[in-house]
Amino acid sequence: MPLNSFKLIFLCMVVSLFTTTKAQDPIGFNCENETSTNSAYVENLSTLFSFLSSNATDKTFYNDTILGRNSTDTVYGLFMCRGDIDAASNLCTNCVANATKILSSACSLSREAVIWYDNCMVRYSNLSFFSTVDTYPGLYLFNMANISDAGSFMSLLSNTMNQTAEEAANSSDRYFTKQANVSQFQTLYCLAQCTQDLSPQNCATCLTEAIGNLPNCCEGKQGGRVLFPSCNVRFELYPFYSARTVQTRMMPISPGTTELVPETKYPSTDSEDAGYISHNCSGGDNVTAGDSVFQSNLMTLLSYLSSNATVGNDFQTKEGTAYGLFTCRGDTPSRLCQQCVQNATEKVASECRFTAEAVIWFDLCWLRYSNIDFFSSVETNPRFRNLNITTDGDTGPVAYSVVNELSNKIAEMATETGYNSERYQSDSLTLNENQTVYILSQCSFDLSTNSCSGCLNDVMGSAIPWTRLGSIGGRVLYPSCILRFEFFKFYDLAPPTQPITPPTGYMSPEYAMYGYFFEKSDVYSFGVMILEIISGKKNISSYEPHHVADGLLKFVWSHWRDETPLNALDPKLKENYSEIEVIKCIQIGLLCVQENPDVRPTMVTIVSYLSSHLIELPSPNEPTFHLYHRMDPTVPYGSSSRQSTNNSTLSINEMSISRSYPR
Repeated sequence: MPLNSFKLIFLCMVVSLFTTTKAQDPIGFNCENETSTNSAYVENLSTLFSFLSSNATDKTFYNDTILGRNSTDTVYGLFMCRGDIDAASNLCTNCVANATKILSSACSLSREAVIWYDNCMVRYSNLSFFSTVDTYPGLYLFNMANISDAGSFMSLLSNTMNQTAEEAANSSDRYFTKQANVSQFQTLYCLAQCTQDLSPQNCATCLTEAIGNLPNCCEGKQGGRVLFPSCNVRFELYPFYSARTVQTRMMPISPGTTELVPETKYPSTDSEDAGYISHNCSGGDNVTAGDSVFQSNLMTLLSYLSSNATVGNDFQTKEGTAYGLFTCRGDTPSRLCQQCVQNATEKVASECRFTAEAVIWFDLCWLRYSNIDFFSSVETNPRFRNLNITTDGDTGPVAYSVVNELSNKIAEMATETGYNSERYQSDSLTLNENQTVYILSQCSFDLSTNSCSGCLNDVMGSAIPWTRLGSIGGRVLYPSCILRFEFFKFYDLAPPTQPITPPTGYMSPEYAMYGYFFEKSDVYSFGVMILEIISGKKNISSYEPHHVADGLLKFVWSHWRDETPLNALDPKLKENYSEIEVIKCIQIGLLCVQENPDVRPTMVTIVSYLSSHLIELPSPNEPTFHLYHRMDPTVPYGSSSRQSTNNSTLSINEMSISRSYPR
């Protein structure tokens, strides 16, 4: 994992896990140089925020200066909305309003700060930065999916992005987008933008440095971005920007039109019939008819899978050298899951028993086995694709604005599916007054958050030819994840009433035991997830009445208490990590899972911890393990409660660790 990966990933997780309106999610921010709480500078900063917000109603770029009585009280600021956003759009207005709100809360005591969103960027300082190039601080993000031919792709990316940057630097609004063919069915989408106060030469300088950082952050990835205070670049294999200046090869569609989008037609829609779709048993080495040991192990394995479909929607096991799992669709009732898995095991046993590897997909489940351990790893082949793709020309009849909306929605769902403990997500997207697209994404339950998102991102980038869609509707099935979107509602087969589940994914003690839920309950869940990622271990609850997250928290806390925090690190990371970053993340995770909600940090505080090396983190107390003797249900959590007296003396600021931090 690259040196900056922990911080960058966590900055994104903070905002995407605990908010529901994705347009309001900041990507990251940075605050520096504190000032006094009662200074004139703070008052002038508040005035600046008001001016920025009010001017975002009819502009996509604006800068202003609030003069103070002394030069040290003067504040300079600007906002820039993404170039494809209309000046009168609420997207720019809302983005700037949210940005100034966050800055006024988290950075009000800082003399300079910058915050990035998908739709806008806001920054301020006590020193004039207008018309100058600033590339610090920088934020680097990458798509979790890998590209198949990294060498040729990075060459194409460099050429296309440099052309995009040249056009952006010479345009009046310092913004440009460009496309390029990666393969017959894949398209590269590039965006470059500078703040409009920069000259063409300064804009080109800034973008050149940003592009130069792409190999460091995003080598071999299907998407990525570099964000500087003065400029930014981004690339993806799906149309993430709207068609304002795009060199589109798709049919345009006017805003507000009610023209119907072409729909993929099927002979029938889904029902409660767990219907067969496809299978593949060509993977792995063939097993000869005389290999009775593997065949016996396989038959036993398939029997285990079928019998365990009665107690849950997913299961994995091994028998000898035979590894297997099944995953039922997240909305599938238990009786239909059982029937689907039974059908799958019978068919795969009949069709594939002499191969060492196979996968089979039904409407409501999929199942795979292999003679090698594939658990927790992403497999994108073999794949099944059922999409209406045009082959007689460069374009499909689906408008660019439609695939832009649809691809961004699926990208959002890919992230949400990874964060969902069930690795399942369903949602809808209204395209016009007559048509709504229903979307379902799911991963096999053994995948981690990042692996799940990466698998679904690969579906978007390598399996869906966005420029050649002949109609909306279809599915892509991988061994590790599935995606489907239709104009009819094909999911939610389960009855509306849900069974009561024991404490889990991620439940805070006060919620799991007594039903109390506060903002700090989400903080607890976030802390558990941090510790999962750092340790590479899943949080498996004991499902006993008074135990929550015992295994994982005990494991991490014991190493923290013994001053051996690096022993809790996932061994797969080996030496490719920053020790000080790992220790910081462990400390933040433990602070989030404190028994007393009052002493857990807020999400804004967590972001500040992750974005700054200068803030000293408090020492965490021992997390809660056994709730029955430590929590009092009569205490009104959220106001005050008892604290554990077991304190830790290990602090990241006390560790004698030195490691450089490249930008």
